[in-house]
Amino acid sequence: MATPYPNYPPPHDPEDGSGDDALPLDSSWAQREPVKPGHVLVSTVTGCRYDVLDPIAEGNFSVVYACRDIWGNDLVLKVLKDDGQDLNQMRLAAQREGSAMDAARHPMIVHIYDCFVRAGTWYIVCERCQWTLREMLDSRELAVRVDPRQLAANLLQGIDWVHRRGRMHCDIHVENVMVCAQPGGGLTYKLADFGLSQVLSDIDRRPLFATNTRPPEAIDRQLYGPIDHRVDIYHAALVLLQVLTDRIFFLSKEDILAGTPRKIAEALAHPWSAPLAQALRRHVEQRQASAERLWRDLKEASR
Repeated sequence: MATPYPNYPPPHDPEDGSGDDALPLDSSWAQREPVKPGHVLVSTVTGCRYDVLDPIAEGNFSVVYACRDIWGNDLVLKVLKDDGQDLNQMRLAAQREGSAMDAARHPMIVHIYDCFVRAGTWYIVCERCQWTLREMLDSRELAVRVDPRQLAANLLQGIDWVHRRGRMHCDIHVENVMVCAQPGGGLTYKLADFGLSQVLSDIDRRPLFATNTRPPEAIDRQLYGPIDHRVDIYHAALVLLQVLTDRIFFLSKEDILAGTPRKIAEALAHPWSAPLAQALRRHVEQRQASAERLWRDLKEASR
């Protein structure tokens, strides 16, 4: 793949003898020598070099490492795993994430710096934030710093931006909301991980969802309605409900079909009880029609 900077030198070849820690270009390297701290990874798109640092997280499809570019920027490197899973599915997820995050550049969406294939493996280089929302909620010291109003404003603003650009996220939960510390001590909440995102005009007939946060329509579309952008409304309300109740939900299929999240919201002694309960309705058409509408309802309820 050609570099987008035609007047620059070509991407550094790790096998040219300069840089003993750089990964070889041989197409079988992923099985022979997995990426690990100390490696130098070179983008086949931009030619940028990334020093691979310590692993910081692992998901179903990827391992996440801290990394640093030549300018000293602290970033995150997502490496798609090759462990017997459907490689086409994983690569599709990487392509989807790269194109979605690139198309939806916004202050409330984690910035993507680079996305490339090297020796048959996908890499995504992103902005690095200090915590996931899940990590903050799991820490008594950090949980008290979470401001539900600021979280709602940032999260729904990011969702609204994505929807207005013709996409839906499909996988919003407490581990895909990143928290970035700002100068002066404030926090900004950002959407991350667009690997399951969909184009609204061409939604897969059977899009993938995390098992314990599936919307009801993903279980029974005929009964509850179509899978569309209101999946993200449901998921955003679920995130906010977990913050307000100080609980991480592990919902079974029976919980989801019984409307348990909505019932928890209805019992909540908080001004946001009614708007969140509406966003968590099982029937799609009964939810707020947009992220902006949910935000307006939350603000009105807070008066």
